[in-house]
Amino acid sequence: MNFIDKISLLTGFGLIDLEKYQPLLGPHLMRLFQKLEINVVLDVGANDGGFARTLRRYGYKGHILSFEPLSEVFQNLKKAAFKDQCWHVFNIALGAEPEERELHVMGSSDFSSFLNPNGYAKSKWQNGVECVKTERVKVERLDHIIDNLLPLKMKDSRIFLKMDTQGYDLNVFYGALGVLDSLLGIQAELPFKAIYAGVPSYVEILSVFEKHGFKPTGFFPVSKDKEGLFIVEADCVFIKIN
Repeated sequence: MNFIDKISLLTGFGLIDLEKYQPLLGPHLMRLFQKLEINVVLDVGANDGGFARTLRRYGYKGHILSFEPLSEVFQNLKKAAFKDQCWHVFNIALGAEPEERELHVMGSSDFSSFLNPNGYAKSKWQNGVECVKTERVKVERLDHIIDNLLPLKMKDSRIFLKMDTQGYDLNVFYGALGVLDSLLGIQAELPFKAIYAGVPSYVEILSVFEKHGFKPTGFFPVSKDKEGLFIVEADCVFIKIN
C-alpha cells in the first residue's frame, strides 16, 4: 500500500484521475455536455430547481427548461429562475399520454409521485413519504409540446433530458419517443430497490434505454440502505450511440 492509499484510508479523502473516474454527477455532466455540445437541458421533475442550480454552479450557460407540476413547489421554482433569462419553467407534468392525474403530495415534496410508496419506503423515510394531500395536475407528452417550448429551432437544439419523477421516468421517456433523434443524452433515477408500488425494475428500464440506443456513462447513488449496504436509488446518465 502506497502513502496516498494510506492517507485515503485514514481520512476518507483521496486523489483520483478524472480522465478515468468521475465520482460526482456535476463534473460528469459538464464533461459530457462539452463533448456533446449540449445547449438545451430538459429538467423534468424539477422540484424547486436544485438540479438547474447545480448545472449553473458547475458552469453550464445554455438553456434549461424545467417542468414541475405541483403548484406550491412551482412557485419556488419560478422564483429561483426569475433572474436567469435562459432558464424557462413550466407548471406541468410529462408522461406517456396527455391527461389529468392525481399526484400524491408527500410530507417531503421530493417524494411526491403519481405512485404510492411501498412498505419499504414507509419504514425508511416515514413521514417523508406520507401523503398529506393530492393535487390534480396536467400531463403532456414531451414530443407533442416541445416544438412550442424550445428557445431554439429543433435542428439547432442539442438536447439532454433529465428525469427525476419518483417512479415515473419511463413514462416520461415513452412520451419523448417522437423526438429521440434530438436527444443526445438522458439522465434517469433508477430504482435498485423499489420504493413505490408498481414501479418498473431497473433491469426493465435499462433494457428500454438500451433498445433505443442509449448506453450508460455513469451511475451516481442517491440513497443507500445503511444496514443492507445496497443502493436504493441512483442517478444514471446515458448517451445515444448511433
